[in-house]
Amino acid sequence: MINNRTVPLNINNFKLCLPYLIIILFSITFFVYGPLLRKHYALDTYVAEAYGNQANQQIELGRFFSGTILKVFTALGVNTAAHQSYFTFPSLCLLALSIYLLVRLFFGLREEWDIKSFVLLCLSCVVSLCNVFMLHWFLFPEVVIFMMTGLILSILALFLLRDSGALRWILCYVLLLAAVSFYQAVGAFFVTFGMLYIAMRRARQSPASVLRGFIAVFIVYGLAGITNVLLMTWHGRTTDRTSFQHTNPLKNIYGIIGSLQEKLQSTNLGAAPIYAFISLIFFLLVCGSLLLWKSADKKGLFQILFVLVALTIGSFAATMAPHLLTSTVDMSPRSIVALMSLPGVISLFMLSQPGPFNNKPLFSHLLLGFLLVFLFVNTYIIYSVEVSRFATNRLDKEIARMVYQEILQYEKETGNTVRRIAFRHDEEPTLCYPGLICYGNFRAMGRDWTIVPLISLVSGRSFIEASMPDSVYDIFFKGKNWNLYSKEQIMLQGDTLNLMLY
Repeated sequence: MINNRTVPLNINNFKLCLPYLIIILFSITFFVYGPLLRKHYALDTYVAEAYGNQANQQIELGRFFSGTILKVFTALGVNTAAHQSYFTFPSLCLLALSIYLLVRLFFGLREEWDIKSFVLLCLSCVVSLCNVFMLHWFLFPEVVIFMMTGLILSILALFLLRDSGALRWILCYVLLLAAVSFYQAVGAFFVTFGMLYIAMRRARQSPASVLRGFIAVFIVYGLAGITNVLLMTWHGRTTDRTSFQHTNPLKNIYGIIGSLQEKLQSTNLGAAPIYAFISLIFFLLVCGSLLLWKSADKKGLFQILFVLVALTIGSFAATMAPHLLTSTVDMSPRSIVALMSLPGVISLFMLSQPGPFNNKPLFSHLLLGFLLVFLFVNTYIIYSVEVSRFATNRLDKEIARMVYQEILQYEKETGNTVRRIAFRHDEEPTLCYPGLICYGNFRAMGRDWTIVPLISLVSGRSFIEASMPDSVYDIFFKGKNWNLYSKEQIMLQGDTLNLMLY
């Protein structure tokens, strides 16, 4: 272990190592998410490529900047799904830059850092933004650039917390409003890292001072969120999720619990975040035990415990707040991604404590081991999901092509031209392909809103969605169930393909 006194890092020599730090952060980001530079599809991606940029949908969800920019792209003839690599690459760059900005923000809280603490600082920031929940953003390549733009704006808003005066809060509000107008989930990052910054900066002040800072952060977040809701209401174009006159926050609490249970049961990766939080709790228990054993400053210990609890509760509250306001609850990893930053956030806070931890190699080794394990496990899962994503896309397209071959054969034999596709589900629909990770990799050939776009894409033709008559269903398909694609799922009649989804 390098001695703290022999290798100090201050703002001057930090600038000297800046190019190396940026190269390392970019390398890590591209290593973790780089495979997704290859073309791939979420369910929504098929719709966007087949029917064009979904700008109006983004506007209806309150993502006004995202929708407006998509309208500009549409006018320029640019489809973000079809040209996704051109948007995934800058998204990776924005993520790496976001990590660097976090390192820079928290680095400024000390006059000098030793090498081991600086490495832990960087690693904590990396695991805060490189994890399996953040992966969910990249699984939607047609909009990931807007999510990342919102993220970096929310982090830039954090830098205003370094200043004093009322103007900083006004500017902070403006930046955060712009951020949530790209993607609302980024607001929870502002709260989580903002509370952490206040706690670390005011570490030597009273708990009341820290609490006032926390409240100020929440007020800015609340005002930005309320303004976004008011703009949606004023705009008058809403979806079932943003029809706020039907909102029932108490009912939504049960909806959130039910949605989480559904996600855990429907994906074979659902338990991974639970394991992450269990490991975090175990790590905190070990650190807390050591602190209790070594600390004689009970008042300081109380403040540390207060901040840890407040950070956790505050992050959960900020993450769940948007879901309490929607008419229907749809929880997904991409909307609660800030929660997965907690392991890195808690590690950063523990790293900042001047107590016995920073004087004992045990703490440094324990923290380093925890962060490395967390990063490597997340990276392994991310790679597994990426492999399953490409396999799922390949199988979907293969089945769609086989269906289209049946259409061509029918048209050749009958002279009819198929223009419509009608479909229903069999008795037990399959969400994902067996043996593949189901995390965001749902079967496009088994979902209502992606069948027609997918077949249109692989065929190069445009089909119209239609309803399957009861007579056709009762005669040919009723009571049947399939686990694999079969020609028995197809019945061609006139200008219509009747298809059973399994």
